[in-house]
Amino acid sequence: MTAADEPSTAPRLEVRGITRSFAGRRVLGPVSFAALPGEVIGLVGENGAGKSTLLNILSGVLTHDSGDILLDGEAFAPSGYRRANERGIFRVYQDSVLIPSLTVEENLLLGWEDRFTRPLGTIDGRRRRAAARRALERVGLPQRLSGARAGTLGQGTRQLLAFAKALSAIETLGTAQPIILLDEPTTSLDSAAEHRFLAVVEELRAAGATIFLVSHLLQEVLAATSRVIVLKDGSVTAQLSADQTDETELHRHMVGRERLANYYLEDRQGAHREDASAPPRLVVDGLVLPALGTSVSFDVRAGEVLGFAGLEDSGKTELGRALAGAEPAAGTVRVDGSPSTPRTTRAAIDAGIVYVPADRPELGVIREASIERNIQVGSLHDRYANRAGIVRAGVSRAAARRLIDTFGIVARGERQPVGELSGGNQQKVVLARWLSRDPSVIVLDSPTQGVDTGARAAIYREIRNAAAAGAAIVLLSEDLTEVIGLSDRVAVLRRGTIQAIIDAPAPAKPEEAEILGRMM
Repeated sequence: MTAADEPSTAPRLEVRGITRSFAGRRVLGPVSFAALPGEVIGLVGENGAGKSTLLNILSGVLTHDSGDILLDGEAFAPSGYRRANERGIFRVYQDSVLIPSLTVEENLLLGWEDRFTRPLGTIDGRRRRAAARRALERVGLPQRLSGARAGTLGQGTRQLLAFAKALSAIETLGTAQPIILLDEPTTSLDSAAEHRFLAVVEELRAAGATIFLVSHLLQEVLAATSRVIVLKDGSVTAQLSADQTDETELHRHMVGRERLANYYLEDRQGAHREDASAPPRLVVDGLVLPALGTSVSFDVRAGEVLGFAGLEDSGKTELGRALAGAEPAAGTVRVDGSPSTPRTTRAAIDAGIVYVPADRPELGVIREASIERNIQVGSLHDRYANRAGIVRAGVSRAAARRLIDTFGIVARGERQPVGELSGGNQQKVVLARWLSRDPSVIVLDSPTQGVDTGARAAIYREIRNAAAAGAAIVLLSEDLTEVIGLSDRVAVLRRGTIQAIIDAPAPAKPEEAEILGRMM
């Protein structure tokens, strides 16, 4: 979208010097900007820059301390999210807000059941089903999902459903020109789903919607928006026309320095090639992916990163879980020549295999527990507790402090609850937990999902460090640019079958089009 496409009407939303503090510490503001009907605005900044706090205020989840918000020229201070919806503001959250035990249909209309009742108070099932199916069709999902339990669906599908839920509410309330707040809406989407998502965003914009797109994918922001607002330390550091800036400038405004030209540290790639005669560190032979009824075979050498590219239904997540013992699977997995097909996650850890899952909020961290406690998880049996099962507090605390420093985790200290950290710092805690074990094999599923460019650079550095130390790394990611940039070889997975394994040396990386063609 270019600046020439921008509308020239009165502002739909105005933010005038709003602020917000927690426990006496200001985390937002003063922030000021205006948004027009039919405008898509990018909102970028490092984790902790204040983006989520701003969205929470606009959507009625939080109140602001000072300043003013105007909606169509009138003072606006919603008393909750439902009230914000009624005034025309809708949000798609970064983390899934679906209830796993409810059906897709029930989730999509949750909170608005009263709009589908008959005169006697019973639910008009036919009208509700029709509304749910229209929402599914809008985002490109099959209508047969309407009766499925949300908890049985993949992460990418759940992310699309969160968007469909907002679209359904907009339709149900009859909102003509909604304001839609999109918080990292494409992090779990494959290429086809992302294309459909952005097409719907453009349809909404053309119909007069005002859209805010929060994303750490700067290329996506520049392509989908007309203007970009940059937040740093709770304040606006720049408002830039999307067609007159680039990723390097955005990054400089976000973090105060330019992004490394060698972002994926490719100059450190390929150490495994120095001893091509050495046996592979990881050998996978006929590993069955039960959910797909297929099997895969491959190997990874010490110091090598083997990246897996594929659509959401390719089986990447199932492969990661099978390697980590989270899903029992037939077949053979050998680590350093020893048959050790893991049947449990504990068995995988003991065999030298660690796993960073894609679903960080549900599977990666214990939000209520401290950083120290989160780092302990997985190593209590052999590092942080004695034979009687009593935690060695001094050892644990010292390790947590060292890892906070090593991984650059921004926190008050090792006792701070992980749930209070930004997404990028939570991910660093997960990586610190597992990489500190000096594992033989590291399985990374979407390791930079929902993470800003500064935190990504830190994570890429730790991946390179682990490879240099001799780990065999299996990288599973929806970010094709990341897979190509980090990997020594790229395996293309389609419906549980490896279509090809393509060399990706630093001097001669394959083109995205080549990988995409095999993925489809």
